[in-house]
Amino acid sequence: MYKTEARLVVTTRLHCLLPCVAMGIPIIFFNNPDNYRTSWVRDIGVEIYELQDIGRVDWNPTLIDIEKRKKDLIKDFLTIIKSH
Repeated sequence: MYKTEARLVVTTRLHCLLPCVAMGIPIIFFNNPDNYRTSWVRDIGVEIYELQDIGRVDWNPTLIDIEKRKKDLIKDFLTIIKSH
């Protein structure tokens, strides 16, 4: 349903955020930016908002280009496999 119907997803959950990023669906993520379980999503380009930040939310977020990251992960994985 996300892939065919969603134009924007607003969530607090990683299990929702990650498939949306992978499918190219714009996402707005609310969570604690200092939480070690979620803070890494900034590394893939996701802004983390706290609920009190709702006034500064960009409601038209840019899509995250995940394709380069996917290629880099595959390359790293193949390097590890070949080294063993």
